[in-house]
Amino acid sequence: MQKSPAVVSPRRPFFVKFLLFWLHPVVLLMLILLVSSLLLVPPLMLISTPVDLPEFAGPEQEDFWSLQKKMIDVNQSAAPLKLTPSEFNAFLSGCQILPEGGFCLQRLRCLANKDLTSLYIIGSGFFMRSLVFQVDLKNTDASLQTMQVKINSLELPGSHWFASRVIDYLKMQATRNTESSLARILAGKGSIEFLPDGVMLRGEFMPPRQKAETEELPVVEIEEMPAEN
Repeated sequence: MQKSPAVVSPRRPFFVKFLLFWLHPVVLLMLILLVSSLLLVPPLMLISTPVDLPEFAGPEQEDFWSLQKKMIDVNQSAAPLKLTPSEFNAFLSGCQILPEGGFCLQRLRCLANKDLTSLYIIGSGFFMRSLVFQVDLKNTDASLQTMQVKINSLELPGSHWFASRVIDYLKMQATRNTESSLARILAGKGSIEFLPDGVMLRGEFMPPRQKAETEELPVVEIEEMPAEN
């Protein structure tokens, strides 16, 4: 029995082979970019949307004066420091962070609500003129628990993986100056407790004072006047 001749398929040109080789990865990449853009665009829009800040308690000039007096008394007695909300905002005004890592701090403020205490890190960075981090904290028996993190208008629960990355980033920024009050509190040298009527600071939260260098005074020789006859 005679076999039928095999059908020989025409050879594809090199251009067609090249196109077919890259077609599937390119389509897959385009699908990945499309899905990523659909998932990332809404959060990025919320992050770039500024927020209206609430009214904070102070600080007024009297709060800075009373804070200075309390801090002098604490230096002398090493006792816990209890501050009113206005005095604590005056205390936060002295906490400065160098403009590094893409963020420039303008000011720190605290707002105590009934159940939560909100810490506002107000500044600019990452190509945004207004960038506000809001960290909602709740007192527990052991320590402070992060309940929610807001980046401008984007709200994240405290257990979210990106919220934990934001907290790590803010801690890294705050601990660049290892002798600042924020760095000493975060390192465990001092502690902070939010009370219904204020804030209690304990431990070695005060940055060490630099001892003034003693200047040697020049010795002045007094010439004796000749006695008059």
